[in-house]
Amino acid sequence: MKRENEVKRWPKVKKEQLAYRFFDMDGKVQTYIEKQKSSQKEICLKLREIILHTFPDTKEEMKWGVPAFSGGRFTSGR
Repeated sequence: MKRENEVKRWPKVKKEQLAYRFFDMDGKVQTYIEKQKSSQKEICLKLREIILHTFPDTKEEMKWGVPAFSGGRFTSGR
């Protein structure tokens, strides 16, 4: 409830960014991450979080067999 109340006080733009990060992710990227070994999965999830927090308007997709962000400027994985 504490987190819910915190989020309710955020401006609309910040709420939209939060929703994008958790509900509008590329399904192929999510599948890729879920298939990784524990340590690699943790790294991919943290990197994804950092990129999406730093660049909230970036688009994620699969490129070259790994998750890519901003048309391939940032990649997660190999």
